[in-house]
Amino acid sequence: MIVSLVSPITRSLAQDQRELEAEKIKSNKLTGEHPLLELMRSRKSSLRPELMGVHPRVYVTDKELDELRQRARTTHRDLWQQALRKVRALKTEPAAPPAQQRRAQNEVGIGIAEAAFAYKIEGDRKYLEAAKKYMDAAVSYDIWGYANDKPNVDLAAGHLLYGLGWGYDLLYHDLNEQERTRYREKLIKQARLLGDYFKPKPGRTFAYSQNHVFIPITGLAVAAYALYGETPEAADWSKLARAFYDRVLATYSQDGYYYEGFEYWIFATPWLVHYLDAQAHATGEDLYELPGFREMHKYVAHAMLPSGQYIFDFGDVFEGPLTRASKGEEVARTHPGGHFHTNYNLLYRLAQRFQSGEAQGVANWLKSFNQVNAEDFWSLVWYDPNVKPIPIERQETSYYFRDHEVFYWRSNWTKE
Repeated sequence: MIVSLVSPITRSLAQDQRELEAEKIKSNKLTGEHPLLELMRSRKSSLRPELMGVHPRVYVTDKELDELRQRARTTHRDLWQQALRKVRALKTEPAAPPAQQRRAQNEVGIGIAEAAFAYKIEGDRKYLEAAKKYMDAAVSYDIWGYANDKPNVDLAAGHLLYGLGWGYDLLYHDLNEQERTRYREKLIKQARLLGDYFKPKPGRTFAYSQNHVFIPITGLAVAAYALYGETPEAADWSKLARAFYDRVLATYSQDGYYYEGFEYWIFATPWLVHYLDAQAHATGEDLYELPGFREMHKYVAHAMLPSGQYIFDFGDVFEGPLTRASKGEEVARTHPGGHFHTNYNLLYRLAQRFQSGEAQGVANWLKSFNQVNAEDFWSLVWYDPNVKPIPIERQETSYYFRDHEVFYWRSNWTKE
């Protein structure tokens, strides 16, 4: 038996919408210098000196790639083979320009990072050519995102800055000068558009907890660290991203509960992790030490239904009862190939960072249901086999998320 009690979800959704609407209106109540400017001056955002002029550098160095190649053939072989089977750039052509279909450009951004990383581990040129095909597609899109809704500054822009930025960084020495120049110029153009949009101005407010803010900002940070020292603006973009993340992390829940609902935990959380990892590797600053990140696995575990095939769908979650009944347009996205897409491998990273046997145990539990991830290739970096998992059967069957007034209880962790 499983029970959930919840009170504030509708208020959270209404608050979320109000915050996004408020961003469009200059506040007459806020005067003087925007507080983000002081954060830009005071927070750490400079590339580590030993990484200047070095590629790759955003998430890994050549030395670290050597270590990852060894993992891919030994301790992490099964995880890595699973990732290679899913390289989307080998299976699917990138969307042709203008690529205005819903989420089409998002897939291109992720596909670049995936194929480029696969090439650096495997050395097989088929991955290099696939990555460049997707990179060329990104360059061909005049508008990053939707022409009729926040063009060049929203979710797709974040995905493509992340993908093209890290692809440029990873493949720097595998590209000829003409290719490097073309990709670099496109990155600079798009990062400039996005950076100008988010530039703090008097009276401007931002919904820092909103994925429409921190996903684009994460992409900006990745591009900034990839281009650092190659264009003067990169230092300004890294400062802006770090200032934003000061507020993003300050608004993250204290108890690990994700206020928008589980769909948005799946979609948004990778970008929090991608920023924190880029910031840690590029600058040496570790921003993970937050109670909400330390406890996040509890939200994932308790939100999961006993079957492991769906979750408690309160909040902004897919199409509600339609998806719950395996009907509607979203099912192909929520259950590709019949497997629930949860991005459970994010918990590998949290288990690694916090040396958490509980988080590792929850990840193993979700994997046992054959759930799937958008970016399986990250498991090679994130999974730490030295973290001994605490089996789900030994973890608490109830939890009160005090910050959000949500209580979960189940009699046991079995499918019954």
